[in-house]
Amino acid sequence: MTPEERRASLIEYAKTMENEVMKPLYKTLLKSGWTLGQIDEMDIHFYLSLYSEEQTYIDQIKLF
Repeated sequence: MTPEERRASLIEYAKTMENEVMKPLYKTLLKSGWTLGQIDEMDIHFYLSLYSEEQTYIDQIKLF
């Protein structure tokens, strides 16, 4: 895969994640009474880790 193809692939993946994960997440939180400021202040990595079935602690989350 060339660097240009890899970049295009990453851009496509980011767009997919935006439409399938981030937009629905924000819409759900807004419908639940959160404000945009509150959403932006939270640690999004921690919030997304709560989606898993198993118990997760903040110090177990790998960001990179």
